[in-house]
Amino acid sequence: RRGAVVPLEKLAGDPVDIFVNGRLIARGEVLVMNDNFCIRVAELLAGGDAVVTAAGDIACDPLFDPVFDELDRRKVAVFIHPTHCEAPEHTGLRAPPFAVEYVFDTTRAIVNLIYTGTVRRCPDIRFIWSHGGGTAPYITGRLSGASQVLPKGLIYELQKFYYDTAQAFNPYTLPSFKKLVPNS
Repeated sequence: RRGAVVPLEKLAGDPVDIFVNGRLIARGEVLVMNDNFCIRVAELLAGGDAVVTAAGDIACDPLFDPVFDELDRRKVAVFIHPTHCEAPEHTGLRAPPFAVEYVFDTTRAIVNLIYTGTVRRCPDIRFIWSHGGGTAPYITGRLSGASQVLPKGLIYELQKFYYDTAQAFNPYTLPSFKKLVPNS
């Protein structure tokens, strides 16, 4: 999570193993960038598919471009699901985060991957989006400017994605969702 402090008992240049949920997924090294310690991923070890959490942060940070490039090279299916979502303080939202923020974080991730050109640059990643793609399938008109970075168009890219229907199952959203997303 952005801004989280993780204890690091390493020095710049030291090798580091990267674990997710107790599983070794990558190896890298400690770097110092702009007076901050960070980890450079040198080798992805996880074979098969990937699960990404903290969707909005990962999808908009250019530091993850090499990760997406490697996932594309491996033709990986990537399931993206947000975690630890909180509404920005300025919104004054008094609802629990699961009420809207998970859906909005999913939307932000999709929009960021579209507008940054990542989906165009990495055509062999099979993205699987949680929460029915957030609000992205329902705001296609507002996203029409993305066509400038998508030679095949916005609708083509949205239809190329895979979606779970955990948030698209009710009688109001499902008909609209089914018009955009073909059966797979």
